[in-house]
Amino acid sequence: MYIDRICSLLRFVLFDSEIDTTLYSSLSKSDWDDIYVKAKENGVVAIVLDAISRLPKECQPHKQLKIQWAALSFAIETFYFKQLEAAKELAIFFRRNNVRPLVLKGVCIASYYPIPQHRECGDVDLFLGSDFSQGNELLKQLGAIVNDDSYKHTHIHYKNITFENHRYLLSIRGNRCLKQLEAYLRHIAFVNPPKYVNDTYLEHSSPTFNAIFLIAHSFSHFLDEGIKLRHILDWALLLKTEHNNINWDQFYYWCDKLHYTTFAKSLTSISIIYFGLNISNEEVLSDDKYNKKILNDIFESQGVYNKGYSLWKRRFVLLGRSIASLWKYHQIYKKSLSVIILKRVAGLIFERTI
Repeated sequence: MYIDRICSLLRFVLFDSEIDTTLYSSLSKSDWDDIYVKAKENGVVAIVLDAISRLPKECQPHKQLKIQWAALSFAIETFYFKQLEAAKELAIFFRRNNVRPLVLKGVCIASYYPIPQHRECGDVDLFLGSDFSQGNELLKQLGAIVNDDSYKHTHIHYKNITFENHRYLLSIRGNRCLKQLEAYLRHIAFVNPPKYVNDTYLEHSSPTFNAIFLIAHSFSHFLDEGIKLRHILDWALLLKTEHNNINWDQFYYWCDKLHYTTFAKSLTSISIIYFGLNISNEEVLSDDKYNKKILNDIFESQGVYNKGYSLWKRRFVLLGRSIASLWKYHQIYKKSLSVIILKRVAGLIFERTI
């Protein structure tokens, strides 16, 4: 039942839908505690509080929880502004050195939210195109700590904020189709004239790039550790603003090629049915067949990447998750898990220089 209550609150505050206050008028302390925990796990705690603050007083949670909720929301806001200020400084520094910083996911997608600072963010993801190595050297000159600990990106620590400087946009090892998509995304990544995030020199790419990249990124998480409501809200709010500006022929070409189509249709359907997304563009496809399974998985999954696991322990935990979620591979991905594992192992062994 808390799924309906949380989705109703998100629909109310993000898509201006009416809300049934009887869903909240007789909730117990433990009911509200459950909503808080699930909202926190799904990265939507500040957004849900925005909705709760607009409910009648008798439909709001107990005082102690409201204080705790407000404190966490304030921390999320504060962290967002710290991220943005640090990112703005880096963007100005890059611009002075003729490097164009493209911002991916979080900070970029947050601009589609009514209150961007309430979209919870982790790291700030940057893509510098062919200037990846130069960017690392420039960041060292600025005093940032640069850890080249992944073939996909370097981790940058600057003013207590973590950035990821992407060498590659996607996890391409052992996957020929992802390499082809990587090449396409690089081709369309930087648009002219550049579009900036708010009053910064942080660029965001075209709606088509963002749509394809967002689905590719979310699908990777879906298979490995599961996604959160935040992933679906990102998709819903991108569609709300940009659905007429996306090249849907290209989008579905790559979705079909990478087997993302069923997943993309499901996220669109959940956005429409559960969050009240209203779009009239007939090119946008949806299918509700797997809505409930995906939503149940969202509320049952626990994250892996922020647990502090060693590299190999994380790999084994993710493998166990994949085996326990074979339905995702058979019904959504329509690929064999064993074949995928073999390709990943081959990529790890034979493509270490990537």
